[in-house]
Order: sequence, then structure tokens, then C-alpha cells
Amino acid sequence: YDALREALLDGYQTVRPVMSQSLPMFLMLRAMASCGWVMSRVPPNDSRQIDYATRAVRLARGWLDS
Repeated sequence: YDALREALLDGYQTVRPVMSQSLPMFLMLRAMASCGWVMSRVPPNDSRQIDYATRAVRLARGWLDS
């Protein structure tokens, strides 16, 4: 994860300045958007509902705790 994060930030910096602490917020927002996307496309009892929600909550807690 660390190497991937650094590569992503290095690449993005060539286009626009970004602070490394912004990445957790972007990951959280993307997880929430994905959660909303899957909710409208799979049945309520589909295991992906729980997987997406669990990831979104984990990332939100991590971002809020930072």
C-alpha cells in the first residue's frame, strides 16, 4: 500500500499539487460513492452490500480518527 500510495501521489503531483493527507479522504469518498452505486444495482441480500458498506465505514472511521 505504501509504495502504491507514493506512486499515486508522485504521479498526481505532476498534474496538480496535492497533500499526502488528502489521500485517505479521497479513498473514503470513493468508498462511499461505490457503496451508493452498488446499493442501487444489486439485491438487498447480496453480500456486496455488506462488503461495500464495511469498507466505507472502515475508511470513514480511519479518516475521522486521523
